[in-house]
Amino acid sequence: MLTGGLFGFLFGIPRTLQGQRDEVAAPEKEPAPEKASSYAPNTNLEQISDWLTKILVGAGLIQLNKLSQLLSNVATSLGPGFGGGDSGPVFALATVLSYLLLGFLISYLWTRLYF
Repeated sequence: MLTGGLFGFLFGIPRTLQGQRDEVAAPEKEPAPEKASSYAPNTNLEQISDWLTKILVGAGLIQLNKLSQLLSNVATSLGPGFGGGDSGPVFALATVLSYLLLGFLISYLWTRLYF
């Protein structure tokens, strides 16, 4: 769940719009608007998130053919802890994937809504 949460956080970081401030001329009867701040929000976290997501997606696509072997290894190693037999590895893999997906969704939604 923690791994999925990390990926959800990286993919969910919102982007700020830099340099697209609306500077509308004020009507002559109203007082002059306050000068806009010359400071902008720091976007280092956004840039790191962009770089990491590009790296992770690129590496994931390259290693996609090894994904079935990895999932098979996870299922067989965790299978005995989930009751063994024929259904143990299947239940272990389903549990791992569901927690991975759940962690991703929770972290992604939290990041998009509150960050």
